[in-house]
Amino acid sequence: MSNFVLPRDRSLIRLFSEQKLPVNCVRKHLSQLKGGGLTRLAAPADLHTLILSDVIGNDVSAIASGTTVPDHTTFDRAIAVLNPVWQQVPEIVRQHLEAGKRGEIPETPKEKDPSFAFNGSLLLEERSCYCEI
Repeated sequence: MSNFVLPRDRSLIRLFSEQKLPVNCVRKHLSQLKGGGLTRLAAPADLHTLILSDVIGNDVSAIASGTTVPDHTTFDRAIAVLNPVWQQVPEIVRQHLEAGKRGEIPETPKEKDPSFAFNGSLLLEERSCYCEI
């Protein structure tokens, strides 16, 4: 695991908001927990996730940035998402993503990762339930 810590300023969040960039792919690659990271850290424990969705379409990998489900994104994809604004991204973030692309930082766990052997998820409620009038 990397010892990466996001910059304390809000420049990256502001950049995402202003450019309307898809943030989850990048967030998953800047966190030890997101993108299946919590499952990796908990392994080999049995892990059962009860999910309340706030995401249209209920993609469990997007809900809370998919802390306990396999991630289908990559460091390459995260860099591609940021490509239009790459020079505005804080240097520490660029260095972290580039190190991941070079294989110096482990990729987020994918579907066949052994840490998912004793992992289960249950979608309890979806966003549409909150929108009823």
